Amino acid sequence: MNTKVYVNQDHRAGADSLMGLVFGFALLSFSVTMVWIVTDFGVPLLQLPVILLTLLAVVVAGFLYFLNPARFLTFFLIGLVYFSFEATVRLGGGGGGDLQSLVKGVFTLALAMLGIFTGLRSIWKSWISLAFFAYALFAMVSATYSPMVLIAGVAGIALVGVAIIAAKIGQGDQADVEDYWRAMYWASTLTVLASFAFMAISPNLARDFQDMANYRLRGITGTANSLGPIMGVACIMAFYMMKRSTSPGWWRFHVVMLLLFSAALLLTNSRSSILGVAVAFIASGFVGGGWGILRFLASLIGATILATVMFYPGLQDQLLSMAAALFSRTGSVHELTTFTGRQIIWAASWRLVEDSPWIGYGLSSVSVVLPKAHADQWGNTVATAHNSLLESLLSVGWLGTLPLLAVVLACLWVLARYLFASYSLRDESDSVVARRAMSVCAFRVLIMMLVQGVGEKAFAGHPGSPFVALGAVVATAVFMTLNMPRSVAWGASIGGKS
Repeated sequence: MNTKVYVNQDHRAGADSLMGLVFGFALLSFSVTMVWIVTDFGVPLLQLPVILLTLLAVVVAGFLYFLNPARFLTFFLIGLVYFSFEATVRLGGGGGGDLQSLVKGVFTLALAMLGIFTGLRSIWKSWISLAFFAYALFAMVSATYSPMVLIAGVAGIALVGVAIIAAKIGQGDQADVEDYWRAMYWASTLTVLASFAFMAISPNLARDFQDMANYRLRGITGTANSLGPIMGVACIMAFYMMKRSTSPGWWRFHVVMLLLFSAALLLTNSRSSILGVAVAFIASGFVGGGWGILRFLASLIGATILATVMFYPGLQDQLLSMAAALFSRTGSVHELTTFTGRQIIWAASWRLVEDSPWIGYGLSSVSVVLPKAHADQWGNTVATAHNSLLESLLSVGWLGTLPLLAVVLACLWVLARYLFASYSLRDESDSVVARRAMSVCAFRVLIMMLVQGVGEKAFAGHPGSPFVALGAVVATAVFMTLNMPRSVAWGASIGGKS
């Protein structure tokens, strides 16, 4: 009898693998056909039936496969979406955007389908995941009144898919959550290696590296402000991977990757991301313990410097001048005090928020509505509010933003309290050490994105790689609340079980 069971399991595993290959081939066929149509729509009588047949094959194969998918598919799609969200191939003068958006949409829909078919029941078991899903669902509904209905609809489906996947993984075992982080780590590894390698074949990328005074490293992403957060999160994940290394060889590999991530982060000159990484490590040191007397001395020194600056206003000008020399691209203090002109953008964004405070203007609408409210003296406009809160308010209003704020604050509370309590218990068992390392990583990523969100949109509004990273933070927080030791049972009040 046992032999028969094992044979059936092997047979089912083989059938799942075969169906996975069929689905992958169907997805590839659909993508190739779509590329053919976009680049040369010269044979419509042939191309239209082919695109319909390949789309039907994707739907049928995807439906059959997602009923019982192989475990690796979830993490493969997470890594693929995390990589493709910001990856941009600049063709000549910058074309290719429509086709690339279409391919990214196919990957995103595949992840969303996987989440809907396999993890929809998971959102009800923790109020953190429920609030995360509520935000994503409201954002998807907001596409109905967005000026970019089609793009917003696909983006909304992506948000829902990530929210469901995060809830499902958070309610799995520790290996599931770790593999979520690993999927993003390997996607970041591919991003940084491709960004440096393509400099040898792309004049546009080589320009970024050769004239860093005027250009910032964009790599294979659209902008330096897109690459910066990815590399910032990657630096934090590299430390986590070093902690979880199983051999000296892997540890050395992660060290090399940490150096590459750090170099790329500095070359992007994304000041909000660089500052966010620094603040994240400092905050985790304070919250997680291990600093002892150093933490006390650092606090004392900080308070002394603050008091000195308050009593001697002349020092403020000197400190600002030093900061401008270090961080300002023009060397001007005015650039720092106005956040590189962002104050004007924020004022225009607030005026728009006041006109539609509760529901906003719809997902993916900021790039359309904000240019109508703001332009500089030369007529230049912006496509983002350069602030995560304003980006969210413009997109989904207060009704959509409040659940997102609740999720962020709950994750911050759960992770911080767990780190503080776990260090206080001095438990050095393997499981506690592993969970502590994962919680430190999630806490640092969240702090980094919050700091970066002061001057950039971060995980708010139209989805990007930072939102997938937020999904990893949510999955980690949900896992910690549902698996909280009794010695730190306070965590059960944040959506977990006692």
